[in-house]
Amino acid sequence: MLYTYDYLGDNCSFSLYLENKLLKRAVERELEIIGEATNRLLQLNPDLPLDNARKIVDLRNWIIHGYDKVG
Repeated sequence: MLYTYDYLGDNCSFSLYLENKLLKRAVERELEIIGEATNRLLQLNPDLPLDNARKIVDLRNWIIHGYDKVG
């Protein structure tokens, strides 16, 4: 699993994230993967007690399908 440190090192800041297109795409990709995995888990077990599962899947969908909104 990758963490913010893997992308930023000691320079962890939101402003750096906003300025770095490669970093933004990497973070978006990680969120897509997490959302897809959550969706598949819920398909296997709809009663899985996972906090904010719907929000996680919705974020994935927004990133994947909201090309005009993701910068």
